[in-house]
Amino acid sequence: MTVDLLDDNRVAGKIRFDAARLNLDALLGEALNFDFQGIVTTRNREARLELISVSLNGQPVQPEVLDYVIDLAAAYYGTPVSGLNDWYALPEGINRIAVKKSVAVLYY
Repeated sequence: MTVDLLDDNRVAGKIRFDAARLNLDALLGEALNFDFQGIVTTRNREARLELISVSLNGQPVQPEVLDYVIDLAAAYYGTPVSGLNDWYALPEGINRIAVKKSVAVLYY
């Protein structure tokens, strides 16, 4: 996964999965190359990423496709996961995050 920090709390990134390892190659093809753009939102010492766009191998898809693949990857590795639209607690002491071009500013 790579993430680029953009202006106005926006981020863009890429996530790559091995479809065969997750037993998804028959359904979605061998390579699962997701590109995404979104906005980082914080409130009450929590944060979430609001997705603006998601594409799979260059084709636009609904964010739920990425959510589904993340759920399967978490199950494969035995890791608990929440949905993409969930709010996540920020580390202790951090009240909010602001994203600017190439910089994330943490407010304590």
